[in-house]
Amino acid sequence: MQLGLQAHVDLLDSLRSKQTEVRDMPLWLQIIVVASTLAGLGFAAFGMWVGYKEKQVETSASLNELKDTVAKQQKMLEAAEQRFRNLETIVTSQVWDVVHDDQLPEAEKQKSLSQARVELDDVPDEEADADQVARLANRLKG
Repeated sequence: MQLGLQAHVDLLDSLRSKQTEVRDMPLWLQIIVVASTLAGLGFAAFGMWVGYKEKQVETSASLNELKDTVAKQQKMLEAAEQRFRNLETIVTSQVWDVVHDDQLPEAEKQKSLSQARVELDDVPDEEADADQVARLANRLKG
């Protein structure tokens, strides 16, 4: 389908007239179109920013909770390690060896155990188990 030369000219004239229609718009109408477009983009950007800030606050709160949990776990681990070291000292002490030595005469066992009981009687009953173990470990070390 071939268009004649006149059809091409008419088509170009109609396109040019549409271009001139935009240029011939009143200035206030052009300003409204541009302003409304910029306002729409601004509102969209603001909405994205608000969503970002909400996620940032949620992440910050979650991170603070995680830090608190890690700190508590670290304190518990340090306490458990200290208690383990104290119990290890007790188990490796000479008194422990005396109690579990089957070749040692009974009289000598009783003498060593009575000395250990005297030392243990000095530990107050109201102390926590961990404190008692720590005090006993220190005595056995020294």
